[in-house]
Parts: sequence; C-alpha cells; structure tokens
Amino acid sequence: MRSCAFLVFSMIVFVPAGYSQDISSSAEKSKVMDILPASDFMPGWNFEDKPEFYQPDALYEHVDGEAPLYLSYGFRGLAYARYADSQDAENSIAVEIFDMGDLEGGFGVYSSHRHPTERFALYGTQGYRSGALLIAWKGPYFISMLGDEDNAITADALERSVREIVKKIPGDDAYPDFLKRLPLKNRIPNSEKFIAKDYLGWKFFRRAVEAKYVVESVTPTVFVVLCPDADQAKGAYAEFVKTISGQAGLKEDEQEGVKSVWLKDPYLGGVSASQENDCVIGVISPQDDLSESGRKELMEQCRLAIRSLQKKE
Repeated sequence: MRSCAFLVFSMIVFVPAGYSQDISSSAEKSKVMDILPASDFMPGWNFEDKPEFYQPDALYEHVDGEAPLYLSYGFRGLAYARYADSQDAENSIAVEIFDMGDLEGGFGVYSSHRHPTERFALYGTQGYRSGALLIAWKGPYFISMLGDEDNAITADALERSVREIVKKIPGDDAYPDFLKRLPLKNRIPNSEKFIAKDYLGWKFFRRAVEAKYVVESVTPTVFVVLCPDADQAKGAYAEFVKTISGQAGLKEDEQEGVKSVWLKDPYLGGVSASQENDCVIGVISPQDDLSESGRKELMEQCRLAIRSLQKKE
C-alpha cells in the first residue's frame, strides 16, 4: 500500500503552475462582479454589453494614465458595465467598481477624488453626485459612475444603481483608524486624504494622511507620515532633515528633547516637521503666511492626538 506521503507528493507534483493564483483571481473576480447592479436594476434599463473584469496587470487597458494611482493603493480588480435605457438609448450610464483590497485602499482612492466643497450624501460610507458624475465609497470598494447625459432620468439611474451596489457590500460604514492621528480642532471637513506611497515625492515618507485646517484665516495642511514603529519614524525624519539640510533659511529647534525643523521650501512654502513616536508630523503653509505661534499650535495638537491614541492602545 502506498504511503500518505507518496500520495501528497503526487498531488503536489501534478498541481498546474499558477493554479493557486488562478483560484485567487477567480475569487476576486466573483466578489466584485457580484456587486454590479442587475440588468434590470431600474425598469427598462439593461446591460449594453457583457460586463467586464480587469485584473491589476490589465488595468491600464481601461483607465490608462490613472492605473499607477489605483495600483499604489493595492488595487485587486475592477468590475465594469454599461447600462442603457431601452426607451431612449441616449440615456446610459457607465459603472466602475474598484476592489482596493481593504478599507485603507478604498478610502485612499476615494479621498484622492473628492473635494471638500462637494455636496456629500450617504452613498455607502460617503459619496457625492455632480451632474452626470457620481462617486462613492464603502469598505474596500471605490465606485465611479458616469452618465452620457446630464438629465433627471440619468440622475435617477445613477442614484438607484449606487444604492443597489452599496447594499450588496457587507460590513458597517467606517473610516480608517489612522485618521484619528489628525487633530480635530479647526479641521476642514472632508479635506482628509490618505497617500499610500512617496508622500510629497519623498520615498522615505511612505504612507501618510493629511488634512486642511483654518488657522488665522489661512488654510495650512497638517500631515502625519505613518511608520511601522518609532525607530523607522526616527529614520524617516532623519532622511527628511538630511534632504533639506542644504536649503537656505533652515531652522532647527529642540525643546524638552523633541527636535523639529522649519524651512521655506521654494515649491511647498513654509514647512515644519518633527517626529512623534511612530509618526513624522508636519505643517505646510503654501504661502508661508502662518505665524510661528499658529504653526506650533498645530504641531502640538497633532502630538496630543497621537499620544491620546497611544494611551488607549
């Protein structure tokens, strides 16, 4: 009688190359394609063509120049379909559902598209419609929809279809925990963004969150670079200081063992930065019109927000 080890070896030998990857791809495809609205989500509206699915290596075929953005946030798959009104073919909409893998990726892509002045609605966790464009987000899914015509019929189709989509997405509406590292006071609602790679173009600033604030009638940006631990945050801060060390007007400060720097960058404006535990924090004032006291107050608020989270942990 053959041993179990021999049988296991035989099974391993004859597993086709790429088999596990195919299973994974099929699972991703099924998950996001099942979220598309049915062909009859609205009376008289049907698929124009067969819905399509795009894997990461083929995303550029559909979104072309924007592919790097989605890939940087962990893109897994895209479900795409067009729907048309059987009574009037000029009324049609295109639906894109991006599976970004997790909550952070979904929010990141969504935050890169929204503007604080939009009229937001509860399309999933959040969304907005501007004319024939509707953008929404829930969990790991980013939803983009566009109508060919900007009229009442198209608007109704967009809103019905997005509600059909979000009710199929499991889980509660939630925002990523890393946003809690940004101070609440004077923050402009819906200005928060998550950048998954090379914040401000610097490779040593990997993942970061930012938001805009109203202080002294100006709108500076507060940023928090998210590092795995305090040692890596220390290294990222040191790289930042090294990179800017040759710029004129650089000021370094140390109070109670906490180091910080300030400079007037020719492209960014006034920039302050410091390390706080596993983060690098900073303030950017594009016109350099924020006072020193206002800059220090924002930095201190950011420190307190991070320390408050650490106490809870």
